Amino acid sequence: MPQEPEDYSQAGNPIYRHKSQESEFEPAVGNEEVFESVQRHVEAHIGPIENVYHELISDKVHLDVLFCPPSEAFPFNTLISCGMSSRPMNAPEGAEHLQYGELVLALPPEWPLNQEDFKEESNYWPIRWLKTLARLPHDYSTWISYGHTIPNGDPPEPFDSSTGLSGWILLSPFLFPEEFSESTTASGHKLHYYLMLPLYTEEMQYKLDYGADALADKLADINISPVIDPKRKNAIKKRGIWPFKK
Repeated sequence: MPQEPEDYSQAGNPIYRHKSQESEFEPAVGNEEVFESVQRHVEAHIGPIENVYHELISDKVHLDVLFCPPSEAFPFNTLISCGMSSRPMNAPEGAEHLQYGELVLALPPEWPLNQEDFKEESNYWPIRWLKTLARLPHDYSTWISYGHTIPNGDPPEPFDSSTGLSGWILLSPFLFPEEFSESTTASGHKLHYYLMLPLYTEEMQYKLDYGADALADKLADINISPVIDPKRKNAIKKRGIWPFKK
């Protein structure tokens, strides 16, 4: 059964609070059909895959991360989940066509991406969360899709001491050609690709109050790049204690 929302935001968006699901470990192996489909799609629309971060032990779904280095067309590091779509998400009635998805991250070209670099959480948190969000629907029997926001805790806390960012929103992968947003596996499953953009707590609250499109407008107003910047500006200014400007 699809999870029922616990509440609704001011903008009418459903709010889900995911609770731990007690379940036995389900060993999973890579789904060759999904891997080949995603790999072929990525190389057709983004470029050559230089590396694959393989998962050694998998629960419920086998999740790898594909890495495309910066190119002239896309001058940033691109990481794509591969395996989230091995199982359908628990989408609600009316959204059954959104049961299968994969996630995309854009990181600056200078971002450290070696295994040794990942020992520093300041380098690893985006990759950690790419894996976390790709597993979330299967771990909690839920779904994620365009416009959904996911906080780091309740209340949200920064991902790391190196940043004030504390949550995510899923957007269309507009950095890439429009054709990249969807692909179809050999068995006919339609996969949807979502760009992960980290947010500040105030931005997540603004989205809940006014909707994803209103937040997107706010981000565009100050030219927020979809390429992750841990120190970027906050699109929703915090209110000061003193209500009058000097």
